Amino acid sequence: MRKCLFLLLLFTSVAYAAADGQTLGARSQAKARKVVDAAVTAIGGREALQGIETLKLQLQGETWPRLQMPTPHPPFESGQFQESLVLDLKDNRLFLDQRVSGAGVDGHNTVVIKGGEGAIYDQRARTVTPIPAEQTTQQQFVQYYRRLPNLILRQALDGANSLRYLGEDQFNGRKHNVVTFVMPDTQQVALYVDARTGLVSKYELVFTDPLRGQSASEIIFSDYGTAGKLKVPQTWSWRFAGDLVARY
Repeated sequence: MRKCLFLLLLFTSVAYAAADGQTLGARSQAKARKVVDAAVTAIGGREALQGIETLKLQLQGETWPRLQMPTPHPPFESGQFQESLVLDLKDNRLFLDQRVSGAGVDGHNTVVIKGGEGAIYDQRARTVTPIPAEQTTQQQFVQYYRRLPNLILRQALDGANSLRYLGEDQFNGRKHNVVTFVMPDTQQVALYVDARTGLVSKYELVFTDPLRGQSASEIIFSDYGTAGKLKVPQTWSWRFAGDLVARY
């Protein structure tokens, strides 16, 4: 009788905790949501973020693409990279123009996606490669919707149920709150939010690399400026497994 009564009380307590939102997952989600809300406020506010309909981003800088250097060991000679990206978030359209040079190779490609399908135009070879609908939602193209923390925070708000708090960490000598969530393409990211400024300093991805096995890459945002009501980073860097791959 006592055992049955104990189990009944235990189950009642567990059910009450779940209903009251006090499960570990619920507490983690609530804490992560506070971090994201603070980041949204710091970058310009939810209304300004959700009001973005079209976005144009121009990047110019240096690249060190792995396995594409003229020498097998560092220091590597950098290549040059230019990118012009236009996103029409309202009508789901993407225009991307990329020019690269380095290691004796030049490239110039243009990508156009509209209504879930598109094409890649090789401007040097004068060829057109169709992009099937199922490919437009894969990492190859969805990554461009992570080019700015403004876009990432919009997706964090849309996927708030998957938000979880990972803890505190140090980055560039500063305290950061780290949260994770699942993006629309099922990629899970770890978002580093500066505890003092509330701005996003970087995000990390964990993936399986065919050469090194499980690896991580980090995309770093810095030198924030102002564009209208929003703050945007002026410098964008990409590190892969600790090695600098690109800086724009």
